[in-house]
Amino acid sequence: MNMHVNIGSDVLANGRTYRRPEKPVVVICVDGSEPGYIEAAIEAGLAPNLDRLMKTGASTTASR
Repeated sequence: MNMHVNIGSDVLANGRTYRRPEKPVVVICVDGSEPGYIEAAIEAGLAPNLDRLMKTGASTTASR
């Protein structure tokens, strides 16, 4: 990925310009895992932080 950032400006990534967010943003990408494994870990109480993040943030899966 090509990325260029100047403080106070929009963000340019891969030839597209994005408006700089007003608040800090964190993106977590879990690659190579079946969503069911994460759901099972949450149900078993093994991933409370992922549970909280998925309930209070955005959670989506990619399609082929």
